[in-house]
Amino acid sequence: MRQSLIAVALGAVLAAILTYPTIVRPGSVARVDSDDGKFSVWNVAWVAHALLTDPRHVFDANIFSPHRTTLAYSEANLLEGVIGIVPYWLSENPWLTLNLVMLAGFASAYAGAWLLLRHVCGDRGAAAGGVVVGAEGFTGGDGVTGPGGVVVV
Repeated sequence: MRQSLIAVALGAVLAAILTYPTIVRPGSVARVDSDDGKFSVWNVAWVAHALLTDPRHVFDANIFSPHRTTLAYSEANLLEGVIGIVPYWLSENPWLTLNLVMLAGFASAYAGAWLLLRHVCGDRGAAAGGVVVGAEGFTGGDGVTGPGGVVVV
């Protein structure tokens, strides 16, 4: 149990470091230098909002109103929306919601990889594997999140 808590704590610290400057101002900074980034902010906040206000119509997103079931046109991100319910309910801030969901995702990727590698390998060096998996989201695809990759509002 102690090792699991350490893995989660280290995963959160790693995610916080790698998401700088987003972690400093999570309610006003996000990776929105692309349309995918902008869509992610809207998408996660929409799902959290819809699940809080009218869960039966979560797929009737306002993106192509008045058409119905428009959330099905792209990735629905339902799990991310569920994770974002509490931050959205407390703040109604889509930027904060997405950033906290992403922080939880990166931290859990690190912690899960570390715990899996410790179980499979039985070795404390598994933390290095956790770092590789936890940091992969920052090095794959569009590159590393950093001051040039975020927009401050």
